Order: sequence, then structure tokens, then C-alpha cells
Amino acid sequence: MFSSCCCVIADVALHGALQNEFASEPVLLRYVATGREALAMTLEPPVVFLVASPLPDMSTSEFLRRLREGNHGSEPLVLVLGREIDEIDRIVAFELGADDLVQQPVPRREIALRIRALLRRSKAPTPSVDVVSAGRLQIDVPQHTVTFDGAPLDLTAMEFRLLAHLARHSGMVLSRARLLDEVWNHPDSLDRRTVDTHIKRLREKLGGASRVLETVRGFGYRFRGDALEGETAATERSHSRAHSVPG
Repeated sequence: MFSSCCCVIADVALHGALQNEFASEPVLLRYVATGREALAMTLEPPVVFLVASPLPDMSTSEFLRRLREGNHGSEPLVLVLGREIDEIDRIVAFELGADDLVQQPVPRREIALRIRALLRRSKAPTPSVDVVSAGRLQIDVPQHTVTFDGAPLDLTAMEFRLLAHLARHSGMVLSRARLLDEVWNHPDSLDRRTVDTHIKRLREKLGGASRVLETVRGFGYRFRGDALEGETAATERSHSRAHSVPG
């Protein structure tokens, strides 16, 4: 069975080099010139997108946002090639759902190796959890939605992936290094405080459900599926009043 990689690149020499690299492997390389052409691949969506930034018809940020919002029935992996990439660029790209980011110039062989790594990752087994419920919090993994008390929460692509990954491993303590490796797929180029920043934002957005994210000092973070067990909106309001300070 062939794996498909969509290459949104204008470099003809890179086309040829990648074609030679994968000539004897079950990998189908599909080349397009624009972001719109890549986003139009809905019938047989690629497993991996290789995107050379900047694109001719849209910003890379817009492409990543539209790709994640489109939700092709699965979650494709994205390798971005860019120039003059700083720490802010990396954070924004990963925040919008990029899986790997490489600064050019880079050896073509390395690009091929990174594509192979993403293809292997796409085939790696993951815990078969479609919907995680923790009290009034519901995480629908296939639909990429999170609701609390039935109301949808507005999470970024990376915030959702982090929350879903922790929820899939409910009860397990996951270290920052492991989260950077398994969620960001880039443990070496990002500071471990990146995880702390995203956890802080998640807690703010989760509001009354933030207790599902537990900090295990010296180790990492854990999703506590039982943190909201048996709790209703009424009990939470009662709990809040009991701890309020009289005016």
C-alpha cells in the first residue's frame, strides 16, 4: 500500500532529488504549485504535506489554518521548509499545526529523512479512543472538538492536540520532553517551557474543567479523567459560593 506525500514546492531540482530518494519505496509523491491546489485534495488526502514557505498564493499560516479547519477525515502531517526562521516563527507554525519545521538551506537527503519520519509516525499505533468524557467535559478526537457543559471551546490546533494526547493517556504522567516529542514532534528545537505555556492557556480556556490537567512536580503533566466525576453545573456553582468571600 502506497503512502502519499503532497509536495507544495517550486524547486524543480528538489522534485528530482525526492523522486530519486523514494524511487524504490511505496511512497507516492504528488507535486502542486499552490496552496489552493494542495487544499483541494479532498478525495484522496495525502498523509504528509511538504510545504515550501512562502507559498505563491497564501501565507503559510493561512494554509496551515485552512488545512486543520478542513479536517480531511484524518489529520495529515505537515513539514514546512522556510528561510530565516526565528523562535517566534517556530512557535506560530507549531501552534497552527505544523509537525516539523526546517530552515533552508538544508541537504535534500535530510528532507527525505524527515518525510520518512513523518510517514512512520502516521502509521504508528495510537490508543483507539474516539471520545473522552470527563464529567461535563467531552473531547471528540475525530471531530477535533471540545465541549464543556455542551458549549464548544475555542482551542488552537496545537492546544487541541496537546489536550487530546493527554486525554488518550488518561492517568499517565507524561514528561515535558515526551510531550514535545509526541505532540510537537520536535523535542530539540523548542524550550520545554513551551509545554508549560500551552498548559497554562488550556487551563484558562477550560475554566471550570481545568482540574483535569494535573501538574506532577518534577515529572510533567497528567490528565485526570475522574477530576470532574459526578459533578454538575449546580454543584460547581454551590462550591464556588461556599468559597467566596462575603462583601
